[in-house]
Amino acid sequence: MKRTILHLIFALLLSGISQHVFGQNTYEDLQGRFVLDLPKGWALEPQTVDKVYIFKGKSKSLIVEYNEDTNDIDQLFLNGLATLKSSGLSKPETHSEIKQLKINGLQAKWGVYKSDYNASGITVTLYGLVGSLGLQDQGLYAIAILNEKDLKKWEAVIENIFQSFRLPGEQLSGVQEISSTETADDSDVSQAATTNGSTADAEDSGSKKSAPTRWTHDEFSITLPEGWHEQEGNRAMEKEMIGWFNYAPIAGANSMLFCYQGIIWNRKLISQTADKTVKAAMPDAELTNSYVTKLANNKKANVMVYTGSGVSNGNEVELGSVNIIYRGGKCVLHQFGLGPLKEIATLEKQLLAIANSVE
Repeated sequence: MKRTILHLIFALLLSGISQHVFGQNTYEDLQGRFVLDLPKGWALEPQTVDKVYIFKGKSKSLIVEYNEDTNDIDQLFLNGLATLKSSGLSKPETHSEIKQLKINGLQAKWGVYKSDYNASGITVTLYGLVGSLGLQDQGLYAIAILNEKDLKKWEAVIENIFQSFRLPGEQLSGVQEISSTETADDSDVSQAATTNGSTADAEDSGSKKSAPTRWTHDEFSITLPEGWHEQEGNRAMEKEMIGWFNYAPIAGANSMLFCYQGIIWNRKLISQTADKTVKAAMPDAELTNSYVTKLANNKKANVMVYTGSGVSNGNEVELGSVNIIYRGGKCVLHQFGLGPLKEIATLEKQLLAIANSVE
């Protein structure tokens, strides 16, 4: 393989991770309501209403409305959904599971909706990201609207901003998913949540869940679980690299798929090549776990997990890498995953699910 190309790719991946970890600025509300982290270059727009905040950066915005009267995340979520409806998503349908979360110790709810929007006779699909958060006796909702092209690039960024909300003086303590459902059962919460003169009708929130994607190669096919997206134009990068994917729920999490054909490529040689690939991204990488598992097709897969660090823009980032070697058709496949160290267990689980889907 051409290591120069790999180094360029890894530099891009590390840049995405370090942007998330280090390239952000902290906003502290002057009235002591909340604190959140914004990506580099984002800032609060001048306020015309003291309870409405518009954070903007790179032509994208996150709108936040603070509510002094309730901390009920279901009610606040409906208020956010109503604002989406009045902003162009007239008949929103769920695009992904609605999640009940605990964000930095606070109760929260998060979901993504979609709706067709007609402008001057042209119909486009818009996606509305909405989250609600309880802040002691108060609460807030946050929304963002993206078009189909921007969804892959910006969904994780917006979600990461939302997951940084916390009370003043509190530190980031992480996100815990309490439960998730295919639909937002809004009818049990309120039949008439109103905000800005709009009403959120529960019957308009649909029940569609984004489905996994079947990805096909000449020799085999795999299923990409929900949240995985192929990077455009990746298949022409070099001979062995046949796929490059990112995992939206984890900022900076990516996977590359390599196909090796020919009698010289046994698992031992590919494992050695995989080790070199990992160390191209993480020069100080250490193998922390190695095992063999049986896939759903009864063929074996070699799994290797590394930990280490990378440097981007002068910042050191703690990383993890999951590598799975298994057969797909006439290919011996090397599935390489790279992401933040704290999310390595989730990444390992995701990549094993992909390997188990090979046909």
